[in-house]
Amino acid sequence: MNGNLTVTNLGCLRRIAVLILLTACARLSNPSGGPVDRTGPQVVETVPDTFAVVEAFDDAILITFDERISERSSTGSLEGSVQISPESGEIQVRHGARDLEIKMQGGFKSDFVYRVTVLPVIRDLFQNVMADPFEFVFSTGAEMTPNALAGTIIDRLTETAVEGARVTARIDDPGDPGGAYKDGVPTHVAITDTGGVYAFRYMPSGQYRLAAFVDQNRNNEADDFEQIGTSLQSMGESDTVFADL
Repeated sequence: MNGNLTVTNLGCLRRIAVLILLTACARLSNPSGGPVDRTGPQVVETVPDTFAVVEAFDDAILITFDERISERSSTGSLEGSVQISPESGEIQVRHGARDLEIKMQGGFKSDFVYRVTVLPVIRDLFQNVMADPFEFVFSTGAEMTPNALAGTIIDRLTETAVEGARVTARIDDPGDPGGAYKDGVPTHVAITDTGGVYAFRYMPSGQYRLAAFVDQNRNNEADDFEQIGTSLQSMGESDTVFADL
């Protein structure tokens, strides 16, 4: 009887060993679940829609992506990942699972064309960053005229393009030179890309005072310790103007 028990125990041990081996093999050959995500998030919807004409509002803009996004941008803060032109005050960005909710102090006023730019610093949960900036425009009553004011910002000492420079454009009053920088005057904003290129689009006609600088302390204004380039440029309804600073 003891011999029979020994044989039985050996058989059980063999079956257990085979089961463990098969389980290990199954784990090694388990599929990974598909290809690795190497593509950054892409915008699939905006509210308001691009080229929409809406009434003035104080509510938020909504930008929705095709996948979940990280709470942290690749550089800087979420507030710095979105630019609104013209701007009326501080921009606040709230993070959602797949969207950004953006509010601007002062709201979106009547008779303006607003240009919203999402800089390529938004990333997904796999740390993939947006490939390119995303931009859309909408109107609160003003006509959307297809003009453009663009150029390159160059460091005068190194003669190299300046990435991440803040470029502002404000209507200039020849009879009141300081008026371009008074409160209440719309400030159109652009940020230079990796090649130092900036661009304004859908601007009201008029003469603009341009200022370009690297906003080191992120207060949205040119300070005494920050190098600044300036220029006066006129814009018509269908003009394309190039101005290097």
